[in-house]
Amino acid sequence: MGDASKTITPIWERLSDCDTIEYLVNAMRRHDPALLEHGIRTASYSRVLGRLENLTNNDLEDLYHAALLHDIGKMSLPNGVILQNGISIIGDYLMTECTPRAGADMLRPWPELQNVATLIALHHERWDGMGFPFGLRGRQIPMGARILSLADTVDQLLTQKSDSLSAQATAVVRILRTLSRSRFDPKLVNLFIEWFQDVFLETLVNYPWREDGLVLKSDSTSTVDNIFESAKLIHGIM
Repeated sequence: MGDASKTITPIWERLSDCDTIEYLVNAMRRHDPALLEHGIRTASYSRVLGRLENLTNNDLEDLYHAALLHDIGKMSLPNGVILQNGISIIGDYLMTECTPRAGADMLRPWPELQNVATLIALHHERWDGMGFPFGLRGRQIPMGARILSLADTVDQLLTQKSDSLSAQATAVVRILRTLSRSRFDPKLVNLFIEWFQDVFLETLVNYPWREDGLVLKSDSTSTVDNIFESAKLIHGIM
């Protein structure tokens, strides 16, 4: 038998920075692969926006890791709280308020991830001050948290089932414009839409029966995976 008095070193004291991220990513993968896949896509969009905002390399790294792990707090929820169709039995209000805090708390043991934890904790704050957990407004919200909030929503919108990617892209742009200045930093919304249209969309066409219509470039496919893959290729992300 081993020495019962021997001190066991906590895991967070035994892992390097890279090992820590890998450990947490693998934990998410085992818990729910879809949770990690959403994190990977959100991290990619976050890095695009971070580069457009000219963030420093250190800030980009923290932002990428925060986006990758932003839903890790959902691992702390009891089994069955989130149903297979994504609906929460505890309600969107509690999910919105509780899971970012839980995720940040899970990272507290690692001193090198404190900036990452802060971005996760604040990514449900809103530009108009109506968010969680502190009701921060405008530039009171760290830039990384503002970017993560937008990237998170972009991925949720782009991965919804749709019969037409063109119609889906049109809806995404319209929704983001609607939420600009209320939920999201208007500068970031404009940056994303400009990038989105420049990379994937050929022109903005006004139709008499809709507010606007977006025509996809001829080399675009009919799946949102093409958007994600193009983002990785063009910006050298992942």
